[in-house]
Amino acid sequence: VTGQQASSIGPAALLRDLKQKLPQIEWLAEGEAPASNKIDIPDHVAHVLAQPNAPKRIAENEERTARIRARATQASEDAMALRGMLIGEED
Repeated sequence: VTGQQASSIGPAALLRDLKQKLPQIEWLAEGEAPASNKIDIPDHVAHVLAQPNAPKRIAENEERTARIRARATQASEDAMALRGMLIGEED
């Protein structure tokens, strides 16, 4: 099925299910990360993360997961719509 993760009964499915059932601890996604986490990041990344509108960490939840999966589905649909546009059916 286009845009959806393949269903499986293997270890990946088991890990996905376990991760979804784990309790989320809100305070883990709050506050500032330790400065030691930022030692080895490139200057251009540090510059982007220092901006006020930079992405912020948020706790994992069903709404966030649904939003991410919807973006992946849309990207897959967009890619399928563009298929064959450049060199024909072979691309």
